[in-house]
Amino acid sequence: MSVGVSGRPKSGAAPVVPSVVAGLLVGFNLLGQAVALSGLVFAGALAVGLGLSTALLLASCIVATCALTAIPGMPPTAVGALQNVPVAALLPAAYLLADPTAAALSPESRVATMLALLGLSAVVTGVGMLILSALDVGRVVRLMPHPVSAGFLASAGMILILAGLSRIVDAPAPGLQGLARLPVEALPALALTLGLTGAIGLLARWRADLGPFLAVLLAFLAFYGVLSAQGLGPEDARTLGYLPPRSTQEALIGWHPGLFDAISWSFVSGHVALIAAAALIGILGAMLNLTGIELALRTDIETRRALSVTGLTNVGLGAMGGSISYVSSVNTVSMQALGARGPVARIVLLGFLAASLVYAPAIVAFTPTFVATGLLVYIGYTILSRWLLQQYRQQPLADWAISAGIVLVTVVFGILPAIGFGIVAASLIFAISYARLPVVTRLADLNVRRSSVDRGPAQSAVLDREAHRVLTLTLRGFLFFGSVEQLLEHVRAALNRPNRPDTILLDFARVSALDSAALAALQKLDFLARNSQVQIVITEASPAVAAALVRLEALLGPDPAMRFASATDAALEAAEDRLLTRLEAAETGAGARAFLDATLGDAALAQRVLSMMTREEVAAGQRLMACGDRDTDVILVERGQLAVLAPTPDGRMRRIQSLRPGALIGEIASYAGLPRAADVIAETAATVYRFNRSELDQRTRDDPELAAAWHRMIATALSRKHHRTLRMLRESR
Repeated sequence: MSVGVSGRPKSGAAPVVPSVVAGLLVGFNLLGQAVALSGLVFAGALAVGLGLSTALLLASCIVATCALTAIPGMPPTAVGALQNVPVAALLPAAYLLADPTAAALSPESRVATMLALLGLSAVVTGVGMLILSALDVGRVVRLMPHPVSAGFLASAGMILILAGLSRIVDAPAPGLQGLARLPVEALPALALTLGLTGAIGLLARWRADLGPFLAVLLAFLAFYGVLSAQGLGPEDARTLGYLPPRSTQEALIGWHPGLFDAISWSFVSGHVALIAAAALIGILGAMLNLTGIELALRTDIETRRALSVTGLTNVGLGAMGGSISYVSSVNTVSMQALGARGPVARIVLLGFLAASLVYAPAIVAFTPTFVATGLLVYIGYTILSRWLLQQYRQQPLADWAISAGIVLVTVVFGILPAIGFGIVAASLIFAISYARLPVVTRLADLNVRRSSVDRGPAQSAVLDREAHRVLTLTLRGFLFFGSVEQLLEHVRAALNRPNRPDTILLDFARVSALDSAALAALQKLDFLARNSQVQIVITEASPAVAAALVRLEALLGPDPAMRFASATDAALEAAEDRLLTRLEAAETGAGARAFLDATLGDAALAQRVLSMMTREEVAAGQRLMACGDRDTDVILVERGQLAVLAPTPDGRMRRIQSLRPGALIGEIASYAGLPRAADVIAETAATVYRFNRSELDQRTRDDPELAAAWHRMIATALSRKHHRTLRMLRESR
């Protein structure tokens, strides 16, 4: 502890005593888990490897804890621990190896093969983590639907409970069938196990960090106190079945290089699916533990670095026969709750585990069986409670039912069918959830979304009146079998209404991809459009989506109702032109004089205004206004088509507007005295009327009435543009 000038501890110094206590208590907890898990996995014919397995599990905790120091953002009190949950997936193989009649293998070969299963699970887990780290998609794994992740973890807890209870009754495999044939002589051991489980639970509710330690300590003291009171010794307890049989302590197998040659690789290859299941659960568990620490301790852990470090650690542990190990949120938070703040607690923890590793065989030999199984059942119950029972009030009932279904499948059929069920459930959850997202984000007729063409008042009025005849649907996201139905429903609704559209535009600019079901749905849209004599235009598809649409074009057959366009604006322009032509309004109200008549409402006055403008014939490609110029000209289109081109950040010119007969341009810069914001060029041969602001000043002095008419015309034109813009903004919300 650092001491200042006054002799008092500095305020920033980490308290030593709480850190020492925290390290010892968490170390005892990890020791208990190692003993319990070893007793579960290495039983029966595997019992000769009990001491070795316990030592390897403790060594896994030590290595995993040391590795955490290399992860940015990891608190100094972080604890790496062996993981019960992934190992639970390997229990079916462990039960086969523990049965002397199930496989013709020597005791050493059985132990070596079980260690190989544990080690390979750790290696596969580590490799998976390294791949996720290299692709930098670790956080994506956290996006697996919570009911599925919770179901996997809760299932592992249930397996530990059933396995612990099955060991008491000496069932051939963990499950309800073995427990149903409960022998009478197993009742005392079962009562002691469940009694200890309950005691641990009660004391844990009092103090989650200290209660389990006290319960196990009291169980040890009570057990050996009763033995002493009855005049019995440890060997008598072994005979009665309350301590591991003495045979498990004779000819114990230790670690040596020759174990590799004793591995039954045929047995291992027959259980690859279990190894994959353990690895999957291990990766999910690691990500959930990282999230738990971040939330509980309000820290931000670098996920990519955490995965790479943990992955390398597990590959190394697996190569030595160790088990899947990574940071434990429960033990890390317990360290903090016990008052540990600096590295002292971790040092004490590592020292305790190292000492326990040396004396692992003796610890296992004198640990009552009901203590090991009771602790294991409690661990399983806490996992089951956290990920299933407590979730009942936190999740929607449908989500909780999925988690419960995974647990039920695990109990009845095993962990592998449960994982298959979970993957199917995850896929269905994704499909249903994604299908609920609005794939059609906006429906707009010509009152809301129109092309960039500026037309005369008469034609604009026609498009306003007939706005329902052109409908634009803006889509986004992934179009697949679950979401494309929304598009069909919107199109059906549009086709069934009395004022149905003549043209439907599908804006694909934000569509990321589409599957074969979406292509079939688009083909169906073509049938619907043909029957309704409506044209459908798909616009602005990305290159990837356009490649898929090529296949659709081949399926549509001759004379389809569906068309394709590279730009939505161009498709809108074409739809408006078709609509005006169909209504015989393409030439109606077009031209400069028509614009003035509609704007001023006085034919004679309109003619006078027109007469003061200069008529010009311009060739295609001729520039009428230049970006940056400060001229004050106003141009009114009589015939032909002009384009407004604005510069882009990369220096190119992009068309932002098209001007048709009756369109007015240049009035804002003329009145505001601003430089031109864009070029205006003639797209076709055109006739225009030009008027200069200096001419207006002269007219104001000589003919105030005519000048007033001009100002009224400009004000009316600006008011119409402003009104249309506001309406489009309001209706697009």
